[in-house]
Amino acid sequence: MGNLKYFFTYESGIPSNAGYSFFDVVHLSWMFISLLFIALIVLIYKKTKTEKRRTFMIIVAIILILCECVRSGWYIWLGEWTLDKSLPLALSRIMLFIEAFAIFTDSRYLKEFSYACGLFSIAAFIAPNIMQYPIIHLHTIRYSVAHILIVAVPFMWIIADGFKPDVKYLPKCTILLFSIAGIATVANITLGANYLHIHHIPEHINIELRQPWFALAFLGVVIGFWFITYLPWIMYKRYSKKKPEEQVVN
Repeated sequence: MGNLKYFFTYESGIPSNAGYSFFDVVHLSWMFISLLFIALIVLIYKKTKTEKRRTFMIIVAIILILCECVRSGWYIWLGEWTLDKSLPLALSRIMLFIEAFAIFTDSRYLKEFSYACGLFSIAAFIAPNIMQYPIIHLHTIRYSVAHILIVAVPFMWIIADGFKPDVKYLPKCTILLFSIAGIATVANITLGANYLHIHHIPEHINIELRQPWFALAFLGVVIGFWFITYLPWIMYKRYSKKKPEEQVVN
């Protein structure tokens, strides 16, 4: 697991017993440590002086972009870069650029999209597709850093900068998400790929579910996730409106 001789090795050259399994000690420990890092980054950002937060976020944006550059560079170096698996059309890889662009432009819309879709990266900790790699491996470290930051950034905006997600932006976020899905679908049909896991469940998840049931289940998960993540903000908004009215009455 910790053998450094496999640090740069592609999965086909790594022994089958070098990785870990779903919810074993290694997986659970990795999830717990990743969550701690998310909390730590958010806390550090909150304690950072206001005038230095912009610099902090620019550094985060650069790291987000570097995560994709490292992945692509590693694939090219190994001769494993191919159109059907290496384009930045996975949601988490798209979010690296969207969140970085949101930081650089301070776009309210892109921040909302980062909250609405970036938090899907929590699934990357629950069901990672890197378990064939050792924990001490370039790909594991890059994957961890990327997903930790993707999840952390929206919480940094919320907890430290006063950003409040608003459900009224969801239709626009849905349009952008479906536009990305449309591009991924064209790429999948053309290249025989499975970007965004549109056509079938990822191979590392052992669930038998054929189309169109998979598409319906996928859509249901998205709607359910948005319900869970936006309900607190809907309730908060309603409570905030009622509170001044109650004060006036009293």
